[in-house]
Amino acid sequence: MRFIYKTLIIVTLLTTLTAAAACGGQKQTVEIDIEALTKALEENAVSDDILTEIDADYMSELYGIDDGLTEQFYVLLSTGATADEIAVFACADAEAADEVKAGVETRIQDQIDSYSAYIPAEVPKLEAAKIYTSGRYLAVCVSSDADAVEEIMEEYGF
Repeated sequence: MRFIYKTLIIVTLLTTLTAAAACGGQKQTVEIDIEALTKALEENAVSDDILTEIDADYMSELYGIDDGLTEQFYVLLSTGATADEIAVFACADAEAADEVKAGVETRIQDQIDSYSAYIPAEVPKLEAAKIYTSGRYLAVCVSSDADAVEEIMEEYGF
């Protein structure tokens, strides 16, 4: 009986160690279709305003980042009547994503400061905006529908 008990413990330990080693040894690379993500956010999470896509020069100015940090991006801005905004970046690497994140954080704070003065009702959206990261990808969506944003981000691997 003791032999069976010891054997069972050893088999359980070996199985657990093998599973742990297999998980730790593989690094999963996530690929995110940032164009599809941007469209999903625009169509399903932002309904308070009309958004317009901006170019690299304007993006660099707004976020204070070098567009060389990104391989691809989509930034959609509201008319200014609301704080709604979508920004999705495929960065060169995870380190570049950290730099872009700092720019996004600064942009959100600048928007909070600006909207506090002339449309204070929009500030809660900005304060609730969550920056999502996954490897070299980064996304933020300022919207009144935080639940929809969360669902979409999870669906796309964030």
